[in-house]
Amino acid sequence: MKKLENTVSVAKTAAVAQLEFFDPVDAASFILHCRSWLDKLKNKGDIPYYKVGNRVLFRRVDLEAYMEQFRVDPTVPAAHEKSQRPRSRNGRFESGGGE
Repeated sequence: MKKLENTVSVAKTAAVAQLEFFDPVDAASFILHCRSWLDKLKNKGDIPYYKVGNRVLFRRVDLEAYMEQFRVDPTVPAAHEKSQRPRSRNGRFESGGGE
């Protein structure tokens, strides 16, 4: 029975992944967050949405564009890594001077 549930879940995920528009539940699932988090984004105006009658819909490209801002490129050092000075073994910053 568990295998059947997993198969149904995978099939639903595959079907959802091919949609152009998502309802709030599927949109939240698509970006791997809960619906309340998505509602907060919508209410703050951080993510565009469509209102058709009483239905709220999110467009796939808008969800992907929102998530793209959180992409981490491993070839570019993080900003905090660039600004840190090397530390000595005792945890203090090295002076870099000829002390």
